[in-house]
Amino acid sequence: MKPVLLAVALLYTVSSFAQKSDELKLPITYVSGFGPFEHGYGGLNFTEPPEGHPFYKSIKALQYNGIPSGLKNVKKGFIFIDGEQWVYQNYRSGYLSKEGFEECVAEKQINLSLRNLTPDSIACIVLFVKGTNEKGDEILLVDYNNNGDFSDEEPVVTPQTTSLSNVDSLVKYSKNVRYQIGKTVSKQIPLLIFKDESNYCYCFSQYAVASLKQGGTTYKIAISHGFVNPSFWVFQAGLYSGGKLDKNALVKRNEFLKVGENFYSITGVNINDGMLLLKKTLVDGKNIESSQVGYRAIQFTGNDILSDKTIALGNYTGKYVFVDFWGSWCGPCLSQIPALKEMYAKMDSSKIAFIGIVGEDTLQKARRAILEKEIPWPNILSDKENLIVEKYHNLAYPTGILIGPDGKIVATDLWSYTLKLKLKEVGLLN
Repeated sequence: MKPVLLAVALLYTVSSFAQKSDELKLPITYVSGFGPFEHGYGGLNFTEPPEGHPFYKSIKALQYNGIPSGLKNVKKGFIFIDGEQWVYQNYRSGYLSKEGFEECVAEKQINLSLRNLTPDSIACIVLFVKGTNEKGDEILLVDYNNNGDFSDEEPVVTPQTTSLSNVDSLVKYSKNVRYQIGKTVSKQIPLLIFKDESNYCYCFSQYAVASLKQGGTTYKIAISHGFVNPSFWVFQAGLYSGGKLDKNALVKRNEFLKVGENFYSITGVNINDGMLLLKKTLVDGKNIESSQVGYRAIQFTGNDILSDKTIALGNYTGKYVFVDFWGSWCGPCLSQIPALKEMYAKMDSSKIAFIGIVGEDTLQKARRAILEKEIPWPNILSDKENLIVEKYHNLAYPTGILIGPDGKIVATDLWSYTLKLKLKEVGLLN
């Protein structure tokens, strides 16, 4: 599971998008379900932020009306539908300080100038509450019609799954949530809420498809927001043919998609206009650096957190390199370290190296986690100087990439169990 953090709701500027001759706008069509993509999900968060949190005032200002009087031990929360819009409207209303807004912009370095965001407060998140009734049963209510009132909502029917691989079968329990794009446009998106053991999870069971014509051929491009980011601030896209998608060729923002004989950089998705934005590039795709499979890995340099020695990716040419993106704050990241250590101990260090990239963290917390977990490979803190996380467009944790001896990326989005399969495939692990 790739956790979704509160801080993901960020934006850069608000301005109009001018189309140039090498830029394309392709209309997108929304499709219910997970389609050819692997499902993604997040956890419902019932914890209020501390008073010093930059979003504290914004969250405290939310109105939860019509909560049944008989509901006890009430906990509140919300899910982002369009996080960029939510942050912008709270900044313009004064709930979020200019400093907090600018910090968000600088931290994520996201340019959403293509968005037509409004300073007005519109329905761009969905509220939920849970509590216990008089019988002691736990009740979850979701404000599906997004009117800020729970008196007209029925308790959520929450299916439970013992295996996350079965989430696809739960799509039938999705229910539409109303939200707004700008002041006047109202839309709906299917929201699935389920339980993993005792935890509430959610996902937006919907993806998008666009068409690109070249000569006499029409190519389909499928786009996923990870099923937790409906505003597509982070996404994956790939060619979609015959109901199949090459998952090893998925691209993220500003990565390169080969369509026919041409290469395109995926600029983003404009949900206001319902467009996939591409930019044609003249690069032949053989020698450029990218964060995607088949391309030369983006070079980076940093200091090992424990030894302070310089670590440069270029120094590992000739051997495989597994790069693990993790953080001391990320539970799933820490839980997979024992499995990574077990694999690391079994392999020939002359043929493969491990490098950890610690993101969204502090040097002190990262050092403590490395020592406590006894991580034997070097780790670099991604900061405002080396910008490793930003260069690799990594916005989810944990995840890893495997780089081949030739410096090209072999696989991306690896967890411990998928890494093990890939290492066996390339002959590094029995």
